[in-house]
Amino acid sequence: MIPTYIDLHIHTLVSDGSLSPFEVVRAAAIQGLRAIAITDHDTVDGVLKAQQEAAGLGLQVIPGIEFSAVYSCEMHILGYWLNINHPLLTGILKEIKEWNSQNLIRLIMKLKRIGIQIPLHDVKTREGNIELNGVIRYMIARKYVESRKEAFDRYLGRGKPAYVPSKKLTPEECISVIHETGGLAILAHPGRMGLDERETEQTVLYLKRARIDGIECYHPDHSLQFKDYCLQLALKYNLAITGGSDFHGRHRPEYQLGQACGHQRIPYSVLEDLIKYRQG
Repeated sequence: MIPTYIDLHIHTLVSDGSLSPFEVVRAAAIQGLRAIAITDHDTVDGVLKAQQEAAGLGLQVIPGIEFSAVYSCEMHILGYWLNINHPLLTGILKEIKEWNSQNLIRLIMKLKRIGIQIPLHDVKTREGNIELNGVIRYMIARKYVESRKEAFDRYLGRGKPAYVPSKKLTPEECISVIHETGGLAILAHPGRMGLDERETEQTVLYLKRARIDGIECYHPDHSLQFKDYCLQLALKYNLAITGGSDFHGRHRPEYQLGQACGHQRIPYSVLEDLIKYRQG
């Protein structure tokens, strides 16, 4: 029997997930998923590894990314089918990475001032980069916090003692980069923007004018009622529909691979319709 479910929103340890691209692909195959998208934050470094592992498993891996956008509320823009080797994309991602690496030095200095010592050699990657995941893992290992959530709630989140802003593009810039590199641009989890229905529709209309392609309607943070509302918005504004679990592994255990709102699975027909939208 051919698997009939998908998950188009998955994070790996390349950004803030706990599983490697290899492990994510294996887990998706065990779950019986037919297609997934790797959508790490501000990086596509895990896509090729996932595609190589999936090649012999009959699992489709769509190249993706999740950009954080500068807006009046929390906004993320997903990109699908980008050319991950496009010079425009690689240049922008390099700029974001370098900016955020410098910010992490400032974050570590802020932690030091409140008594949390983070030795740089303990949080560098094999490539010599400093990454937030490494800082958080060190804080957990040394019992400063018990979880990633606690790290943000007590120290790293907006308004907390060690908060530093990350580099973000505007929504228009996110959409433009995704389009110029061959991809579709999707508003991620609108239910997490903290807006009421009227404000959500106004935001969708603004993004439609900026040439957004679709809305992530299926997401664990959406109630079944809000999912239906998003589906209505997509229909009203002729936008594509996507969905995913926002899987992060043990870092966000409430998000289960392959499951969206109300623990529902996402049918393969959602991807088929997305492909038709892409083909025009």
